[in-house]
Amino acid sequence: MVSIVLASHGRFSRGIMESGQMIFGPQRDVEAVVLTPEMGPDDFRAKVLAAIDTFNQKEQVLFLVDLWGGTPFNQISKLIEEHGGEDWVAVTGMNLPMVIEAFGDRMSMDTAKGIAQAIKPEAKAGVRIKPESCDIADAALQPQPKPGLRRVPSPKARCSATATSISPLPASTPVCCTARWQPPSPRWSTPTASSCAP
Repeated sequence: MVSIVLASHGRFSRGIMESGQMIFGPQRDVEAVVLTPEMGPDDFRAKVLAAIDTFNQKEQVLFLVDLWGGTPFNQISKLIEEHGGEDWVAVTGMNLPMVIEAFGDRMSMDTAKGIAQAIKPEAKAGVRIKPESCDIADAALQPQPKPGLRRVPSPKARCSATATSISPLPASTPVCCTARWQPPSPRWSTPTASSCAP
């Protein structure tokens, strides 16, 4: 059976584990690991490793993490890279539908990768708005530029074809391009210009 680590900032992972077990029943080889304010990244990493050491099955481990880019995710990512292969897998955006689905899927699926792929649609489907008239299409959920900024294609002569650039200035102003532009996750950051086209 695939082992599961629930990881979060604060006690969120512990609470969601208890909620999941209230609904689905007690689970073996499931541990919650919390990051507290006084802990550093190495302390959190040590707690994750200690949790894994308690599992009967350590080869297939699924990590359900609260937030992409936070300390829990970053430390777990390093552990996954060190472990190698696809036996340890992390899924972010942890919510209760995701946890319950993982508890159920581990009874019939024997790989962390398989469970990760199966729980993502359930986790997304668990995010809904009532009344339904207030809901928005998934396409509208894509990250949008800050107000006043416009995204324009990079000059091919100076930037790669996949790069994009952002400029809050009129179209007649020289456009600065970057090697890459990453959407905000979890915070917006303005890209640093690497070259400018007249």
